[in-house]
This record gives sequence, structure tokens and C-alpha cells, in this order.
Amino acid sequence: METKSGSTDTSTFAVEWLDDCTYTLKPYPSYFKKHPNESTEEMMTVVIDKTTANSYFETTTGNFFPGGMKGELVKVK
Repeated sequence: METKSGSTDTSTFAVEWLDDCTYTLKPYPSYFKKHPNESTEEMMTVVIDKTTANSYFETTTGNFFPGGMKGELVKVK
């Protein structure tokens, strides 16, 4: 499960690993119940650029946001 910092909203995705550093995310049907205006064809591709002991830096692209985005995902205990 993934949450955005400062938000209580969560989203659940199906994950398919393409290689050791690349995976795709497709939202589960529950996502579309919360976001009915979103396309059911949404899919994101995530490339892990760098890892640290408690996080990784990634570049995400998707068929619904052409510019992509970069971020750091941090493990929360």
C-alpha cells in the first residue's frame, strides 16, 4: 500500500516486475471507486534510479501524465 506524505488517502496497485529495477503499476478496481473520473486504462512504469538503506529514488512515467515525475520513496516502520 502506498500513501502520500501528509495524506490519509491510500491506493492499491497490481505490480508486475519487468527486471530488477523496473516495474509497472496498474490500479486495483477499488481505486476507480474513489476516483471514478480516472481512466481504467491507467498504468505507470517505475524505474528505480538509486537505492539507499531506507529508501529509493525513482522515475515514474504513465500513459496519463506524459511528463513523468521523480521522487524518493521511504520505508516507514
